[in-house]
Amino acid sequence: MKLQFLMALLLGLSLMACNKDTDDRTDEEKILDYLAENNIMADRHESGLYYTIEVPGSEERPTVNDSVTVRYKGSLLNGDVFNETPGTATVTFPLTNLIPAWRIGVPLIGRGGKITLYCPSNLAYGNQAVGSIPAGSVLIFEVELVDFTPIDMRTDEEKILDYLDENDLSADRHESGLYYTIEEPGSEERPMLSDSVTVRYKGMLLSGQVFDQTQGTNTVTFPLSNLIPAWRIGIPLIGRGGSITLYSPSDLAYGNQAVGDIPPGSVLIFEVDLVDFN
Repeated sequence: MKLQFLMALLLGLSLMACNKDTDDRTDEEKILDYLAENNIMADRHESGLYYTIEVPGSEERPTVNDSVTVRYKGSLLNGDVFNETPGTATVTFPLTNLIPAWRIGVPLIGRGGKITLYCPSNLAYGNQAVGSIPAGSVLIFEVELVDFTPIDMRTDEEKILDYLDENDLSADRHESGLYYTIEEPGSEERPMLSDSVTVRYKGMLLSGQVFDQTQGTNTVTFPLSNLIPAWRIGIPLIGRGGSITLYSPSDLAYGNQAVGDIPPGSVLIFEVDLVDFN
């Protein structure tokens, strides 16, 4: 996917349209002419968005406070496709961060639903050119709503504390916001940031899903200084033969970046055995 387009989609630009060519029709006239020329039936939302519900989907509908998982294709009125999800791939966005046309249109269908949106430019990117989308463009989006889930509005610390409470666990808090439980302290000698550490570990989401782990008695060795902040803070709290569980807020892990099976903004749990360091 074109990064420039995705970034603009997430920004949800809603600037007023300004037509740059010699076509002096309004956006609504362009949409109505397109629908008539292609013999398409569409409903009009009070915002000026036109839409056709191809498949209504489930009765339950998303709200702007949900994340939506979709397949979609975006095109201009001339048929040029400027972006689409490939094949059966999906993408997930917080609905509240998307352009107004999506915030209005996607909640009109449920899971498994499909909708086509005919967007005047003031409900899309207005007078700003985005990638191959000219300024002031009317856009068409074909959207399939695969799933939606409520956005967890709790802070990372609240998520960690709730997890500890729900599982009857106790943990200490580091001033950084990292929570940790020392299972075995290990040797008195502790690794430094300049050391390489040899470990066995398991990494999990709060849901319990394991996203990475060493196999059996196998170990891996890393320069400690190259690891995420949670490890750089937590591993020096134990010595050789020590074991620690780290409850890492996202800003001490991968932040808002998706990494493999780790969704953006994830709180992570690491169970770590420190075998050696040097």
